[in-house]
Amino acid sequence: MLDVLWKNFYEQVHSWTYVTVFLLLLAGVGHLSLFRRRRWLPVVHRVVAFLLLGGVLASLFPRIVYYIDLNPLPLTAFSHSIVLPIYYGAPAIGMFVLLAVIMISTLAGGRLFCGWVCPVGFVQELTGKLRRRRLRVIPMRVGVALRIGLLIVFGGLLAWKSVILYDWIDPAKAFDWRGWNSTAVWLPFAFLVFTSFIVHRPFCSAVCPVGLLAWAFERISLLELGVTATCNRCGDCLTATPCASLSQKVGAGRQTSDCFACGECVRECERDAIRWAWRYKREARRRESVPVVRAAGVGK
Repeated sequence: MLDVLWKNFYEQVHSWTYVTVFLLLLAGVGHLSLFRRRRWLPVVHRVVAFLLLGGVLASLFPRIVYYIDLNPLPLTAFSHSIVLPIYYGAPAIGMFVLLAVIMISTLAGGRLFCGWVCPVGFVQELTGKLRRRRLRVIPMRVGVALRIGLLIVFGGLLAWKSVILYDWIDPAKAFDWRGWNSTAVWLPFAFLVFTSFIVHRPFCSAVCPVGLLAWAFERISLLELGVTATCNRCGDCLTATPCASLSQKVGAGRQTSDCFACGECVRECERDAIRWAWRYKREARRRESVPVVRAAGVGK
């Protein structure tokens, strides 16, 4: 049994889908560390990731769906990895593989999957950029409470009525354009676009259970985006992005909010003061710099 599971796991990881995912993750690291100032590269990267993994090309050219399409997407992978073993007695290898890739990449370098690969994240980032006013941010405690609450409701409905809540609110189902004749497909997507025009990454911050797990794993990631001693607290990066974790990093405090590794702050900083570095070395430097930062009036 274990031999069969390992073989299936090995075949999944070595498929063209996950080769594409790994290459996109590595490219995301490259954008954050080597090509920090080139603004057009991240745009090209995310468009390519969306076309390849969001099912857009697979809908237009069904013959390539087997080779590239990221199916399942994160929310489906989470819910069905629980449902399939319980109701059908079958291990959901494909689901577990995606979750494992997301969590391992998060442990290595933070929310790289969320920032550089996830098609739902791309839609939220793109929609948010269309608004000229600053986006609202869901407070971290509220976001965690909402995601845990939905997780409890998901478990309750599953046990009571065998209803898979996340299947009804998953906007990624709309990426298969052939299913747009169903309200259950386009309505969650329409709500995602509407809320993303007002709130920074609303689905990631308030709904996605995979994002909740990644937020927990992010706390102990080996690498992170952090502020170096060359920062002069000009505030340009804080103006460029509504990300709540950035103000905590600039203030030399403890980061508790989601950092999606989008790199907006990196590209905005003229002094290259925001860099990709080892978390534990940066934690030591942060503790040393706190008195100086507070004296400057930042992070209070």
